[in-house]
Amino acid sequence: MSTRTTTTTNRGSSTTSTTLSSPSSIIVCSAMASVPLSAAVSSISANLPAYAPSILGGLSIGLLAVAQLAIGGRVLGISGAVRGIVSAPLSMDRNQVFRYLFVGGLLAGGILLPYLPGGATATAASLSASRVATAGLLVGVGTSLSNGCTSGHGICGMSRLSARSILSTCIFMLFGALAVSLLSGAQSVGLPAGFIVPAVDQALTKLATGVFYSTVAFLGAVTAAIKASASDGGKSVPALENVANFGTGVLFALGLAVSGMLDAGKVIGFLSILSGTWDASLAFVMGGALCVSLPLYQLVLSKFGMRQPLACDAFNLPSTKEITTSLVTGSAIFGVGWGLAGVCPGPALANLNGLFVATMAVGML
Repeated sequence: MSTRTTTTTNRGSSTTSTTLSSPSSIIVCSAMASVPLSAAVSSISANLPAYAPSILGGLSIGLLAVAQLAIGGRVLGISGAVRGIVSAPLSMDRNQVFRYLFVGGLLAGGILLPYLPGGATATAASLSASRVATAGLLVGVGTSLSNGCTSGHGICGMSRLSARSILSTCIFMLFGALAVSLLSGAQSVGLPAGFIVPAVDQALTKLATGVFYSTVAFLGAVTAAIKASASDGGKSVPALENVANFGTGVLFALGLAVSGMLDAGKVIGFLSILSGTWDASLAFVMGGALCVSLPLYQLVLSKFGMRQPLACDAFNLPSTKEITTSLVTGSAIFGVGWGLAGVCPGPALANLNGLFVATMAVGML
């Protein structure tokens, strides 16, 4: 089986694209895909250090999701937080305070990014304003119908082993890939054909390591402070929970940045598997997050785990188990919007993407 390897400069960094010319090559996912599995496995094995920022960013995101469960008793769903603000902006109950602080933290993290070393700045894809606006509208409608997105369903829901979330994730991944394939998403951002390997970036890896250790240190400190306050009467617990909520938002934005989730072109590359192009980086982000969140979610919610969250009396988790038409339809619509511009709610906020966020809010209404 013959191979051809080319190096392409794309969005300011070098990437390696490997294409196998044999028509009998084993392919990824389905017969529709044209990225050979053997090339992907070989390239990943030979270039694991290139995926270190994605893995570290994913680990940080997974820890933050578990911390929100353990501290506040809730799932870390970004679309749900935004929808709660849009639908009832003047409400100021405990959950609404969380939404404002967490979303504010995401925005603050986005503002902070350009001042950090390591090149974790957001990269905008060269897409028209109309395409971005349409994508935002579809994401807003889709997440409202399906009650979740890549964080709520893809990380927290799958960590709870929710059948609804597992199905939703499969659907929006599939429809995201179909949207990219049918609407020439890979070509629109100038991606090369074949399997794309990101360049090894030592500075970004160092920053991702710093974000991971900062996440561990912050969550350890705030958890210890809440426990100490609870044992001493609990007067400071609400204030400490607010600190945790805002800090979670900031660190979540940084985790998205170092993992590559703020690069719309990289997201489209991940969803381009049916187009003969694939960047596996975001598989490492999701995998890294689930490596942490899935076992710890199960531990926290098991009979050997926590009887109640640290900052409140009971867990407040989605109870619906029914597979509905809204879930399926909404997941598909969200997937199309995600594939259209390579943006979902969390990255849109951390990216300070005003046009996308505005039309997403309209879709949510």
